[in-house]
Amino acid sequence: MIRVDEEDLDFDYDRAMYEGEPFTGEAVEYNPDGKMVALTTYLSGYEDGPAKEWFPDGTLRAEGMTSYGAGAVGLWKEWGPKGNLVSEREFNEKGFIVALREWDDEGDLVKDETYPGSLEEAKTWPSKRDSSRSSRRPE
Repeated sequence: MIRVDEEDLDFDYDRAMYEGEPFTGEAVEYNPDGKMVALTTYLSGYEDGPAKEWFPDGTLRAEGMTSYGAGAVGLWKEWGPKGNLVSEREFNEKGFIVALREWDDEGDLVKDETYPGSLEEAKTWPSKRDSSRSSRRPE
């Protein structure tokens, strides 16, 4: 898979172009110190695949998957600057958020919400998460 600097891409609306063609590969973004701070995967010019962001010190900040036409899909995680997990967002295959979990600095769950991800699910919303789930951050 080809990897290019994000600055080398041109954008035609929301489509990434490289050397005049729709881009397929990974685009990376660097901070002024030359450290990679973002990686975005493209397919035929559209975001599609793994995406990651890092803090300037190299600590992972966020990761998830994108899908052309839907945006974010699957599980997206975000960490604080000390490496602690601060949130998880789950998206269905159409890019609708279906769950959100957030933790405080001590690792205690402070938000645990589900959302309708389809018209069928919306009819039964609000749903309740399984009460047997731990309120502590996953390791």
